[in-house]
Amino acid sequence: MTLSDVQDAVAGHMDEIATYFKKGALVTVIVRFPEFPTRDFIMTADKIEELTAMIERRAQAEKRTGIR
Repeated sequence: MTLSDVQDAVAGHMDEIATYFKKGALVTVIVRFPEFPTRDFIMTADKIEELTAMIERRAQAEKRTGIR
């Protein structure tokens, strides 16, 4: 399977996931390989800066509330 095959398959699932949310929701798929960071995968329609800001907001909220 090529990276292009993976992107095509993931894109279809992202479209399906988006149907469960209100219009305007952005879906991001992150696949991490902690021991092999060069194999990480991210697919998003969002800007990376906006995505990292959202992750930081969630991290801060978890610190305050203990809830993920």
